[in-house]
Amino acid sequence: MHLRPSLGCLIVLGLLPFLCAAQTATAWPEADRLFRTDPRWLGGDGAFSVDLGDNRVLWLFGDSFVAGKPGQQRSESNMPRNTLAIQTGYDPSRASMKYYWRTRRDQPDSFFQEQGENWLWPMHGVRLGNHLLLFCSIIGPDKSPKSLGFRGVGWTAFLVSNPAQDPFHWVIRRIHPPVNPWNVMVGVAALLEGDYVYLFGFDEPRHDAYLLRIAVSSASAGNLSAFE
Repeated sequence: MHLRPSLGCLIVLGLLPFLCAAQTATAWPEADRLFRTDPRWLGGDGAFSVDLGDNRVLWLFGDSFVAGKPGQQRSESNMPRNTLAIQTGYDPSRASMKYYWRTRRDQPDSFFQEQGENWLWPMHGVRLGNHLLLFCSIIGPDKSPKSLGFRGVGWTAFLVSNPAQDPFHWVIRRIHPPVNPWNVMVGVAALLEGDYVYLFGFDEPRHDAYLLRIAVSSASAGNLSAFE
C-alpha cells in the first residue's frame, strides 16, 4: 500500500467553502415513514447507503435498537452493533424496506458478528459488477479516563459475490487489509469512477482525511494491497 498523507487533506480543504455554505432542510414525512415500517427495528446510528442497481438500495447501520418482539420500546430492546436493510424502489416516499440482523440465543444480534471484545461499525461500500465491496471499522473498548468507552482499532472489508440475493443468502468473504503506517481507516466513502474505486479514509486518533484509489479489477477480486 502506498499513501500520500497530504493528498486527502488538500482536497477536503478545497471543498470547505462549499461545505460551509448555508443550507436549509425541511422534513419529508412521506419518506421518513420508510424507516418506521418494521415494528422491531426502532432506529440505527451512522447510516450509509449503497445503490445495488435494479431498483434496490442497501442501507448499513451501526448501533441499532431492535426489539425482541413488536410493541417493545427502545429501553427494552437489544442493541446489535450493526444491522442492514434493503430498500426496494428509489423514491423513498413510495419504496419498501426490509431490515436484517442475526439472532443469537433468541435475541437480536449483529449482522456482522463481533470478534472477541471488538465489534464492527459499517462504513460505506460500492457495487462492482457482480460483486459488492463493503467496508467496516473495527471498534474496541477503551477504558482510559477521558474516552467515550470505545476507540477505532482497525478496519476490514467484506466482498459479497451474490449481492442480488437476499442478504441472509449472501456469500460473504472477509478481506483482511494490509497494515499501513499512518493507521488509516479506509472506506468511509466510496465512489466508482471509470477503472478505479476512489475512497476516503481517516486516521486515528486525529481524524485527518485521506483520498485513496484502487483499480476495480483488484477490488472486485478482493485484493486490497494495491491502494494508491
